[in-house]
Amino acid sequence: MKSEDVSDKKIRRIFSKVMDLTEEIDGNKIRIKLSEDLIVGDDVDYEIDHAALRYQFIASLAEDARLDLGFANIDYKIYKAERDAYYRDEMVKPTNEKVTGAIHREPEYLKRKKNLVVLEQRTRKLESAKEAFKMKADLIRSKGANIRNS
Repeated sequence: MKSEDVSDKKIRRIFSKVMDLTEEIDGNKIRIKLSEDLIVGDDVDYEIDHAALRYQFIASLAEDARLDLGFANIDYKIYKAERDAYYRDEMVKPTNEKVTGAIHREPEYLKRKKNLVVLEQRTRKLESAKEAFKMKADLIRSKGANIRNS
């Protein structure tokens, strides 16, 4: 096996991991293959018929992600405020640094913070995908116009 073959396989695997999204809807995991779904095919009528549906699907997922992120952010802030109040009551001479340090060492805080980071990444990915589908719709429109004009 050539080293180029291994590199190509690695690149394809990395590309697939970056370009594919996995979402859970009603307990079912679905995989969205952006690397395939964002290609503009030759059948312009088919592409026109399906562009709005695909865009709406991704836009709905992005909105759900934004909602999940918002709720997680509220939960995180409430937890942090509660723990801040707890440590300020428990410590003899609480300082902002001591209280913050105590909160940041808690496993539950770390769990909530990591969840927030994951949800932020998910939201950014879906927003980017939504923008990409919008760009695809613009390309389809342009391609359709070029076909009509030729």
